[in-house]
Amino acid sequence: MLCANALATVDIINTCSAHSPALQSIHARILALPGFAALAPALRTTHVYGEVNAMADASSRARFELIDSTSTQLGISHRHVDIPAPAHEFLEAV
Repeated sequence: MLCANALATVDIINTCSAHSPALQSIHARILALPGFAALAPALRTTHVYGEVNAMADASSRARFELIDSTSTQLGISHRHVDIPAPAHEFLEAV
């Protein structure tokens, strides 16, 4: 299950189409990824946003102090994960 806080992401993956030329280009590149092709048959997506998805929402808004505070309150540890080189290459390509 892919829980995304961007409704456009969910819509594009669920309908397998994008309307704007920029999103069409990005979608085509995602579909061409070997990792995506392997996951696609079992992939389900849903839109989870705002307070329901507090960590992703805070991260997307660079509210890292909220992530720290929430993690502390929940008694969970978190850590920064470096973006892998293939992800950087994908972002540069799009």
